[in-house]
Amino acid sequence: MTRVSEGGAFFDWNRLALEENSTVKFPSVEQAREVILRSECLRDAGGSLLSWPTLSERMDHILGLRDLGVGQVTLGIYSSLPGELSESNREALELLEWMDWKTPELDPVILARATRDDLDYLVGALGCNPRLVGIIFQDLSEVRRIVEGWGSLEKVLAGLVDKIRLAKTRGLRVMAFTENLSITRPEDVSGYVEAVCEAGADWVGIADTAGRLFPQGAAYLTGYVKERIEEYKARSGEKKEVGVVFHGHDDLGRAVDNSLAALASGASVVDVVTNGLGERVGNTNLIEFVGNLEYYLRMSGETRFDLTQLPRLAGRYEQMTGTPFGQQQPLVGEGVFSTAFGIHGNYFLKVEILALNMREAGMTEEPVNKFLHEAWRVYSAGSPADLGRRPDIRVSHVSGAANVILRLRQLGAIDDVRKVAKDDPRVVEILHRAKEGWGGLADEVLVSIWQSRCLG
Repeated sequence: MTRVSEGGAFFDWNRLALEENSTVKFPSVEQAREVILRSECLRDAGGSLLSWPTLSERMDHILGLRDLGVGQVTLGIYSSLPGELSESNREALELLEWMDWKTPELDPVILARATRDDLDYLVGALGCNPRLVGIIFQDLSEVRRIVEGWGSLEKVLAGLVDKIRLAKTRGLRVMAFTENLSITRPEDVSGYVEAVCEAGADWVGIADTAGRLFPQGAAYLTGYVKERIEEYKARSGEKKEVGVVFHGHDDLGRAVDNSLAALASGASVVDVVTNGLGERVGNTNLIEFVGNLEYYLRMSGETRFDLTQLPRLAGRYEQMTGTPFGQQQPLVGEGVFSTAFGIHGNYFLKVEILALNMREAGMTEEPVNKFLHEAWRVYSAGSPADLGRRPDIRVSHVSGAANVILRLRQLGAIDDVRKVAKDDPRVVEILHRAKEGWGGLADEVLVSIWQSRCLG
């Protein structure tokens, strides 16, 4: 764990941009006119909402996004338990069928890990809507590979490539994504881009998962990915257009600026969320991003978006999610270090176990805390430890067993996460309850299930 503790597992694209004297350009008029907006309102925002919208409310919101000019809408992430289909995943199929006849001009998108179960769901979902785009993702960052014990980049990347190839043979359009590209080394980014292009990906994703980029870093990283794509096409003779997607987070209040910088450097798709809601501090704000694009286009005598639709879109989203606009604030917000996603919970559980093992091996608190400080910042621009806090793990329909175990520890229901197995019947029951609906599982429900089964 020494490499993680010393910060060596995090690459800094901002520093590289500074060393290369990288500057941020304005987007061209053509880029502003042609960029595809992909709404993450029903996916990445899902872990932070105070209430989850009904199916009819989601349909209404999709219609509003269509009328504004959004081109792609992410409907969710595959998060079902083995052999089952969660309520959220079932309703995503209903939305796919509804969009097939009601909004044929929109591309529906579903997120899936690079696993066979996830891919099988995507293939089945394609039968509900032939315009479906599947995001297939796998974190390749060094810190995740060390903490999770995944092995070499080549091994992990091979699994992603295999699933992309398989998805393409089944007729899916594919966005290849890896979390945390903004902390991944240039040589690993190059390997990722070439491998997924060779596998047939239609888009290559850039995720600034913890919102740590500055605009110069976002521009440099996006330009680097775009150049690697063009080099691959020239070398291989590939004629197909391969787009670049930028997914920003607002942990330090820079998501809109970073997204504009990425657009100017070659991104053809930008991810946005109404009112900027999303995990922790939030995602690139659709309202602000659209406003910037529209006023920029008007300087050139063009127009694209009907800004009169924005107040209604923002107000409706606030009402249907029960989440007031402006609630999430960088650094000091209540949810700034929170996450409900299973892939994140699993990582933080591994970190917790490693720290406990380090203490039992006789290490003092100083090296243990140094490790935690560095390991915790994989999913936030700064470490929670910088502000005297810890990762805030929550349980919802997108969670896994690790989230349940960590939440129980946070609530004081257990004292050692190593003593509770992921397949513990009490954990499984809590997870089943979470996946019966949408949004967060109340702590009192979680504790009630745990304590009643303990007493039983």
